[in-house]
Formats: sequence, C-alpha cells, structure tokens
Amino acid sequence: MPDPAEPFGERLRTLREAAHLTQSELAERAGLSTNGVSALERRVRRRPHPHTVRALAAALAASDADREWLFAGVRPDQEAAGPPAHPQSLPAPTTSLVGRDADVTEVVRLLAAPLPRLLTLTGPGGVGKTRLAVEAARLATPGFQDGVAFVPLAPVADPDAVPAAVARELGLRELAPGSGDPVAALVDRLRPLELLLVLDNFEHLAAAAPAVADVLAGCPGLTVLVTSRAPLRVRGEQEHVVRPLALPGSTQDPDPAAVTGSAAGELFVVRARSVLPSFEVSAATAADVAAICWRLSGLPLALELAATHVRLLSPADLLGRLDQALATGWTLDLPVRQRGLRTTLDWSRDLLHPAARTLFPRLTVFAGGFDLAGVEAVAAPALAPAEVLPALGNLVEHSLVVAVHQDDGGVRYDLLEPIRQYADSLLAEEDRRQVTAAHAERYLRLVEEAGPALQTGAQVAWLRRLEREDGNVRHAIAGSLRTGDAATAARMVWWMWLAWWLRGGDRQGREWAEAALRADLDDAVRTGAALAAACLAYVQSDFEVAAARWGEALECARRTGDVGLQANAVAGLGLGPLATGDPATAEERFRAAQELAEQAGEDWLGSLTLVWQGTVRLVSGDAGTATGLLERGLASARRRGDRLVTYVALYNLAQAATAEALFDRAGEMLREGVALSQETGDRANTAYFLDALAVVEGAAGRWERAAVLMGAAEAMLSSSFGSGYNYYLPDAALKERTLRDGRAALGPRFDEALDLGRALPADVAVHRALAV
Repeated sequence: MPDPAEPFGERLRTLREAAHLTQSELAERAGLSTNGVSALERRVRRRPHPHTVRALAAALAASDADREWLFAGVRPDQEAAGPPAHPQSLPAPTTSLVGRDADVTEVVRLLAAPLPRLLTLTGPGGVGKTRLAVEAARLATPGFQDGVAFVPLAPVADPDAVPAAVARELGLRELAPGSGDPVAALVDRLRPLELLLVLDNFEHLAAAAPAVADVLAGCPGLTVLVTSRAPLRVRGEQEHVVRPLALPGSTQDPDPAAVTGSAAGELFVVRARSVLPSFEVSAATAADVAAICWRLSGLPLALELAATHVRLLSPADLLGRLDQALATGWTLDLPVRQRGLRTTLDWSRDLLHPAARTLFPRLTVFAGGFDLAGVEAVAAPALAPAEVLPALGNLVEHSLVVAVHQDDGGVRYDLLEPIRQYADSLLAEEDRRQVTAAHAERYLRLVEEAGPALQTGAQVAWLRRLEREDGNVRHAIAGSLRTGDAATAARMVWWMWLAWWLRGGDRQGREWAEAALRADLDDAVRTGAALAAACLAYVQSDFEVAAARWGEALECARRTGDVGLQANAVAGLGLGPLATGDPATAEERFRAAQELAEQAGEDWLGSLTLVWQGTVRLVSGDAGTATGLLERGLASARRRGDRLVTYVALYNLAQAATAEALFDRAGEMLREGVALSQETGDRANTAYFLDALAVVEGAAGRWERAAVLMGAAEAMLSSSFGSGYNYYLPDAALKERTLRDGRAALGPRFDEALDLGRALPADVAVHRALAV
C-alpha cells in the first residue's frame, strides 16, 4: 500500500522501479532530461510543473490510483534553497494586443509543454515580439509555481553582464567581482525553482547564449522565453517566428469592413483612435488605409507610428508622406531606438556582421523576392563568393530578410517593404549603378535560358519560374531602358515574347519593345525586338504595325544571315493575311516559313507552320488536306511535349470534327485542349476552347451547359491582353445557331445561364468544362 506521507521524489522512484524503467528510459518516454528525473528523485527539485507530473504519469502508464498518489506528493516546500522569484514581474501593458490570437495560443502551448524549455520569439524590429511575449507569459504564469520574471536586456551592453542582470531582476544578491562563476551562482540559486524567465531584446548579446544554455541545463524547473531579432543558436532552442500582421485583401476599392477586419487594418484604426477618437474607415478612405497597410507590410511599429499622424493628415495625405511619418514618432515613453522606424532599423543594422552590412543594401535591387543565385550575382564584386551565404544567413537571422520555403523545395528571400526602403537609402549611387547592371545581367541570362525551353515539354516549369521572377524580369528591363542599355532590354523582350504570348499578351512588354527599337541597335539585337513588338501588336489585332515590325525583322535577319529569325519573321507575315481574310497569301508565307524553319533546325516553328497551313486548308474547305497537315504538326508537338502547338492543332482538328458532326471526337479534343491551356495558364486559349465546346454541348442538347461555357469564354477573353488567338477561325454560323436554338429551347433561362457563365470564376468554369 503506498505511503500517503511519502515525498514526491520517493513516490516517483517507487513507480519507476515498479515499471522496471531506468531514469534515462523514463526521461526519454516523458520528454524530459535524465538529470531532471534524477533531480526529482533526489529531491533536489521538489516542486515539479503540473505538466511535468502529467508527462511522467503518462510515461509510467500509471493507474488512476497511482496517478492521484503521484500528484498528491506535489506540495509547497518551505525548505527550498534560496529566495523565491517574484511571483509576477511582467510589465503592465498600456495598449491592447491586436491580431495576435493565434500567436498567443501557440506560444502558451509551447510554454506549457515539457519541451522546449528555451523558446525564442524572432522577427524584425517593430513586429511586436515583446508585447506578444508579455501576453503569453501572463497567460502561462499559472503553470509555474514560482511565477515569471521579466528581464529587459536592451540596456545591457556586455554579454558577460547578463547573469548579473537576471540576478538583479530576481532580487538575488550578486556575486562580488572576481569572487566566482556568475553562471554557476545563478544556477545554484535557480535550481530549486519552477520559473518562467523572460529575456527581452537579446539580439545584441549573442555571446551570452551559451550562458543561457548552461543555466537551463542546471535548472530542471526553469523555462526561458526570449525575444530577439535573431535566434540564440543553442541546442534545445525552439524558434517561433513572429510575422507581420495580416493585410487587407485588396487595395482596389475595398470594403471598409474588410480593411478594418484585417489585423493590420484593425491595429491602424485602434492606434489612430487613440489620437483622434472620431477616426473611421469610410468608403472614401478604405483604399488609402489598405494601401498604407500594404506599404508598411503589416509591421506593427510602422503602423503605429503612421497612425499617430491622422490627427494632422488624411489617409490620402499620409499615404504620400509615409517616409516622413515613419522617421519620428510622438510616443516619448518608447525606448529611443523605437521612436522612429529608421532608428529601430539602425539598431538592427548595427548588430550585423560586416559582410551582411555590405550585402544588405544591394538586395534592394530585387523586386518580388529573389533566390540565392540572384544574391550571388549582385553581391559581386563587393563580397567574395564564400562570404555571400554567411552574410545572407546573418540577415535572415536578424529578421531583415525573410526566407520563404517553396512547395518545390526551393527557398526564396524577400525584404518587407519598410525594410527595403530603409536599405535602399543606404545604397551609394556608384554601387547602385553596378548593382543594377549586375541584376539586369542575371535576369538576361535567366530569360535566355527560358526562351528555348518554352518551346519544349519544360514550358510549364519555366512558365512557373518566370512567374515567380516576373517582378525581377520587369525591373531589369525597365532599369536597362532607364540607364540607356537598350540592347539588354531588347534581348530580354525577345526571349520573353512567348511567355507573354502564352499569358494572353502583355501591353507593357510591347511598350518596352518599341522603346528599345527607338534606340540605335545592331541588326542582331534589333531583329529580336522587332519580332517581339510584332507578336504583341498582333495579339492586340494591330495588324498594320505587326506587319511593319515583322518586315523590319526580316530585313535585319537577312542582313545577319540568321535563317531561324528569318523563318520567324516570314511566319509572322503569314498571320496577318490569315486573320484579315487572304488565305492564299497566308499559305504561301507559311510554306516558305516552314522551309526556312527546317533549314534552321527550328522544330517548334516548323510544326507550328504546319498547323497554320492546316488552318488555311480548313477555312478553304479542304478538310482532308487540313487534317493531314494538322496531324503532322500535332505529332511533332507531342514528341516534344510542347503544349502550345499541341492545343493549337487540337483546336483546328476539333473544328474539322465539328464541321463533320463528329461531336464526341470534337469534345474529347477540346477538353484536352482546356486541360493543357490550364497547365500553361493560357486564359485566351482557354476562352476559345470553351466557346468551341459550347457548340458541341449545344449539339447534344445540353443548352444550359452550352450557355454557361459561352458566357465564361466571353468573360475570359475580355479580360485578356488583346483579342487572343487571331489565327483561330471558328465557324461563326455554328455559334449563332447554338445561340438561336438555345434560346428557343430554354427561353429566358438561356440568357440567365449566359450571365452565370460570365460571372463564374475561371477555375469553376474550367471544372464544368472538363466534367463529362
């Protein structure tokens, strides 16, 4: 029968031995250290956490009676060595905590668990780490018998002084200088306690991290919560990254409730009302408040500093003066380093290694994130290759750069917008020119690799990569034109034209191509720019300009002797007549382009010109010859895994099948084309396929489905860059018949279904199209 007077340590040993476990085996099962179990059994540690007792009971598989007996052995011990810690020494909050419910819940959960016993809240300056730590510690305090101690470390300059700072906060007598090891003395005094120790603003005291680890190792009842812009990098540490607040969903005519419903918008409003109680987000100001939140990347300190200015400025005026508003704040009770965003970031920058300080401003040349290869490109020649990764790591550790792990296993990096603007102000003008050129060279090499790959089975992977790098590619083209390097811009628009085409065209791309052509370019570079300008003009049905640019490209390519580019230009010159009703001229040029493409080994263009010849034969009424040409082009495209030429061929073959009333065959090809279009993200092509599929559905009497697809196609095409695939020449009479017969069958419900299709999200419309 268990002795009711037996101390907890002896009860634990009795149950452990009954379970035939060693101390180390029990510790492993309970998620504790062997030293911790030993300290409890030896009564060195006499008052374990309740969650520690629960973990031990579970590891022992204790019965209900043994569990109750074990818990009954936990009682206050008046013989504990050393003075108790303050039961509560947290600073009293003066402002509400906004938008951090999920963070608070997670941090409290981690503090209540047996492990980790060292939890570090990291994030950039001004993200709200201290306020979160205070709230989480307040809620977690009941789980610690000796309470919580809060130690502000910002005033401490010497890492060796950290143990003394902790001792002072706990009310413990400090060791006289030179009289012994302060860490060992602190361990001796904290060992019997069950305490939550909060170390605030640790980032400038990194050298003291081993001392914190030593104190934890010697004090089994101690849990440490740290706030720092960088992790401590010691064993047993769990990092919790504190992110900026969630942003409003949109800055384009947002609903006021949606703005204030976001965490960033709510914080801005709450702080604005502290200086202007009447402040409200209205329909007139919602877009400006949302834009402020986005410009400040949801960074709480930046939002708070900006919000104090609503006493003087409207949201629109504040949006235009954010830099000035963030330079200084009106809250004098904050530490000097937090009274303005720049001083906060100065504090972070001063803690960086020299190489990281050099790299930091050079990263502002990126737009929309960047990868390690990009960093290495812009770091040279300021940093040696071996210095780049450690410098980037230092920036990530100090939360000045954000590392984002991608679904494909890669890692991208980015700077929050306020941090980017600060870093940009540190970049010397001479360095800016060098970094801008290095950035442009890096992304020129990227698009040079992408261009040919877009004509192969790798096109989907490359389209995704180009989409990720869209901001950088655009930034590089615009920067090259701005600095007078039109040749780099011209080469980039040439290699990007097909990516833009697959996305339905690009108005800005066309403008850049035309801007480059106004410069003095050599023939080889001018050819590509002229071809890009022609293709993007054609997508917009600007056939006259397109023809002029294709003609210019042909002349340049002939002067340089580039047969492949000649083939591109001649093929383009065939597209205009095809779209404007001159199939004979179009066919002649497509044949010539095919011959040139074969001579140059341009398989992609060769198969595409075969398909376009099939289109000419189809609209000329020669379905037999058309089908043969189309199937040859399709076979070539399938061999290469090229989706674009595949679905151009499938569309025309489906048109031929529809004309012969082979609707099942046409439907199969059109659904395959829809699926391939989704893989490439080609909305204009998807629209044409949905429209053609509507005719097939109508022929089967599925009128409502036909109307929905037709409406969705109309909406998709109207949202694309231009008029889409001008070389698609569907039979207008078939569509008119579908509309007429559908209205006759359904009456007003047909037009209601059309309206429904126009309003459907694109992915829903596609799902309906693919459902058989």
